[in-house]
Amino acid sequence: MDCKNIKQTKANKAKYNSPLIELLGTGRKTKEQLMDILHCSDRTVRALVSELAMYYPVISYSDKKGYLLPKDPSKCSKEELADFCKLLEHALNDYQARIKVLNKRLKPIIAYLSVANEVLADGKE
Repeated sequence: MDCKNIKQTKANKAKYNSPLIELLGTGRKTKEQLMDILHCSDRTVRALVSELAMYYPVISYSDKKGYLLPKDPSKCSKEELADFCKLLEHALNDYQARIKVLNKRLKPIIAYLSVANEVLADGKE
Protein backbone atom coordinates (compact mmCIF):
# COMPACT_ATOMS: atom_id res chain seq x y z
CA MET A 1 0.00 0.00 0.00
CA ASP A 2 1.20 3.48 -0.82
CA CYS A 3 1.35 5.13 2.62
CA LYS A 4 1.60 8.60 1.08
CA ASN A 5 -1.97 8.33 -0.21
CA ILE A 6 -3.59 7.15 3.02
CA LYS A 7 -6.26 9.54 4.26
CA GLN A 8 -6.18 9.32 8.04
CA THR A 9 -9.87 9.73 8.71
CA LYS A 10 -12.10 8.01 11.26
CA ALA A 11 -14.06 6.43 8.39
CA ASN A 12 -10.90 4.98 6.81
CA LYS A 13 -9.69 3.75 10.20
CA ALA A 14 -13.02 2.00 10.69
CA LYS A 15 -12.65 0.29 7.28
CA TYR A 16 -9.01 -0.64 7.87
CA ASN A 17 -8.41 -4.26 8.82
CA SER A 18 -5.16 -5.99 9.70
CA PRO A 19 -4.30 -9.17 11.58
CA LEU A 20 -1.84 -7.06 13.55
CA ILE A 21 -4.61 -5.16 15.34
CA GLU A 22 -5.58 -8.23 17.34
CA LEU A 23 -2.03 -9.62 17.64
CA LEU A 24 -0.46 -6.42 18.95
CA GLY A 25 -3.48 -5.58 21.08
CA THR A 26 -2.80 -8.63 23.25
CA GLY A 27 0.77 -7.67 24.15
CA ARG A 28 4.19 -6.87 22.75
CA LYS A 29 5.28 -9.05 19.84
CA THR A 30 8.72 -9.11 18.24
CA LYS A 31 9.23 -9.00 14.50
CA GLU A 32 10.36 -12.62 14.62
CA GLN A 33 7.21 -13.69 16.46
CA LEU A 34 5.05 -11.91 13.91
CA MET A 35 6.97 -13.53 11.06
CA ASP A 36 6.26 -16.96 12.59
CA ILE A 37 2.59 -16.26 13.32
CA LEU A 38 1.84 -14.68 9.93
CA HIS A 39 4.18 -16.95 7.93
CA CYS A 40 5.75 -14.03 6.13
CA SER A 41 9.08 -12.28 5.67
CA ASP A 42 10.78 -9.59 7.71
CA ARG A 43 10.03 -7.07 4.98
CA THR A 44 6.33 -7.96 4.96
CA VAL A 45 6.05 -7.59 8.73
CA ARG A 46 7.74 -4.18 8.60
CA ALA A 47 5.39 -3.10 5.79
CA LEU A 48 2.33 -4.29 7.73
CA VAL A 49 3.47 -2.47 10.88
CA SER A 50 4.19 0.68 8.87
CA GLU A 51 0.72 0.57 7.34
CA LEU A 52 -0.92 -0.09 10.72
CA ALA A 53 0.92 2.90 12.19
CA MET A 54 -0.94 5.15 9.73
CA TYR A 55 -4.13 4.43 11.69
CA TYR A 56 -3.11 3.30 15.18
CA PRO A 57 -0.44 4.44 17.67
CA VAL A 58 2.03 1.55 17.38
CA ILE A 59 4.47 1.51 20.28
CA SER A 60 7.91 0.71 18.93
CA TYR A 61 11.23 2.19 19.93
CA SER A 62 14.92 1.59 19.85
CA ASP A 63 15.67 0.19 23.31
CA LYS A 64 13.02 -2.57 23.38
CA LYS A 65 12.28 -5.22 20.79
CA GLY A 66 8.82 -5.60 19.38
CA TYR A 67 5.63 -3.75 18.73
CA LEU A 68 2.58 -3.07 20.88
CA LEU A 69 -0.80 -1.38 20.46
CA PRO A 70 -2.10 0.48 23.48
CA LYS A 71 -5.60 -0.37 24.67
CA ASP A 72 -8.54 1.95 24.09
CA PRO A 73 -8.09 4.72 26.71
CA SER A 74 -11.70 4.39 27.85
CA LYS A 75 -11.07 0.71 28.70
CA CYS A 76 -7.86 1.22 30.69
CA SER A 77 -7.28 1.71 34.36
CA LYS A 78 -5.57 4.99 35.20
CA GLU A 79 -2.36 3.06 35.91
CA GLU A 80 -2.49 1.24 32.55
CA LEU A 81 -3.22 4.47 30.74
CA ALA A 82 -0.30 6.22 32.45
CA ASP A 83 1.98 3.32 31.42
CA PHE A 84 0.81 3.50 27.79
CA CYS A 85 1.34 7.27 27.80
CA LYS A 86 4.93 6.83 29.05
CA LEU A 87 5.62 4.25 26.31
CA LEU A 88 4.09 6.47 23.63
CA GLU A 89 6.03 9.53 24.81
CA HIS A 90 9.23 7.46 24.64
CA ALA A 91 8.32 6.29 21.11
CA LEU A 92 7.51 9.87 20.09
CA ASN A 93 10.91 11.07 21.35
CA ASP A 94 12.62 8.30 19.35
CA TYR A 95 10.75 9.31 16.18
CA GLN A 96 11.58 12.99 16.68
CA ALA A 97 15.28 12.15 17.13
CA ARG A 98 15.22 10.14 13.88
CA ILE A 99 13.53 13.03 12.09
CA LYS A 100 16.35 15.37 13.18
CA VAL A 101 18.98 12.95 11.85
CA LEU A 102 17.13 12.49 8.56
CA ASN A 103 16.79 16.25 8.13
CA LYS A 104 20.56 16.61 8.57
CA ARG A 105 21.09 13.89 5.95
CA LEU A 106 18.88 15.81 3.52
CA LYS A 107 21.13 18.88 3.45
CA PRO A 108 24.02 17.42 1.40
CA ILE A 109 21.58 15.74 -0.99
CA ILE A 110 19.73 18.99 -1.59
CA ALA A 111 23.01 20.88 -2.05
CA TYR A 112 24.29 18.32 -4.57
CA LEU A 113 21.03 18.36 -6.54
CA SER A 114 21.08 22.16 -6.62
CA VAL A 115 24.58 22.24 -8.11
CA ALA A 116 23.83 19.35 -10.46
CA ASN A 117 20.68 21.03 -11.76
CA GLU A 118 22.61 24.26 -12.40
CA VAL A 119 25.21 22.32 -14.38
CA LEU A 120 22.48 20.51 -16.32
CA ALA A 121 20.70 23.80 -17.05
CA ASP A 122 23.95 25.29 -18.40
CA GLY A 123 24.31 22.33 -20.76
CA LYS A 124 27.76 21.46 -19.40
CA GLU A 125 29.04 17.89 -19.36
